[in-house]
Order: sequence, then C-alpha cells, then structure tokens
Amino acid sequence: MSRDGPAPPASAPAPAPLLVILCGNPLAGDDAFGSLVARGLEARAPAGVEWVAAALCPAFRAIDLLAGRRAIRVVDAVRWPGVEAGRLIDLGWFEGVRPHLESETVVSTHRLSVALELDLADSLGLLPHDVRLLGVTIGPAGKTGTRPSPAVEQAARWVLRKIEAEAARALSSI
Repeated sequence: MSRDGPAPPASAPAPAPLLVILCGNPLAGDDAFGSLVARGLEARAPAGVEWVAAALCPAFRAIDLLAGRRAIRVVDAVRWPGVEAGRLIDLGWFEGVRPHLESETVVSTHRLSVALELDLADSLGLLPHDVRLLGVTIGPAGKTGTRPSPAVEQAARWVLRKIEAEAARALSSI
C-alpha cells in the first residue's frame, strides 16, 4: 500500500536523563572550574549524562536541551561574599538564596545567561524538579592564562565523581 507525502522522520533517541551545563572560562584561573569538569566528562564519558560547555558555545540555549530530562546540574565557579574560596557548593536551584555565578552576567545583548534561561524555563514549566548547582567558591577569577588553584582542581574531581554517581542512579531508575 502506498502513502502520499514524505516518510515520517525516524524517532530520535531519548535524551540522557542527566543534563550537565558547564560554565566558565578555561583560560581564567579558578573560573575554569566548569572546563575542568568538562575534561573529566570527556575522558570518562559516563552513560546517562549529556553535557554541554555553555561558555564555549556562543549560540548556546539551555532551553532547547531541557525536554525529557530527569535532572539538570549547573557546574560553575561561584562568588559568595563572606565564604572562603575553595568551598564546595551543592545547592538546589530554588533553595533559598543562590550565590552569584561567574556565568550569571549577561553574555551579550543577544543571549541570556544560563541562570536567566533556567529561571525562564521554570516560569514556563519546562524544568524538571531536580535542578542543582554544583560549584566551588572562588576569589578573583584570575588573569587570562593563569591556572586554576589546587582547591578548584580538587573540587572539580569531587563534582565529576558526584555526576557519575547521579547518572548511575538516574539510569537505574529508568
């Protein structure tokens, strides 16, 4: 039996249950936190995780990646007045007062920050219930070309292990 019109599109694979949005400037000292985690994810490629380095993608739009996700993790360096540099942050996106993210400033007049996009997505009912900030507090981000501090490098390893464990749990609950 013949059909009129084009063949239906092949169904797309289901998105990974855990989306990790990595923020930061890989060339600016401790602000490279998200980039350090990205390198670890690239090396280990854990199942159940999709990640995107938002800082390196000028056309990045978080809202386009949210459909079908069980959880979202935003990985970024954090400035939190009165909190010493090197402190790990694991905070629900909507739990109380969120510290200032290094990526939170508007990138340009053509793009919203990741934080603003996620807040907009929440207003539109597009966010999953499980959204968390995984970060490390930093002092001055550093001059271009400086290396991250040992505390930030250690925090990146902790976040990578946490993401791997969360991805394993998300896959086991499918």
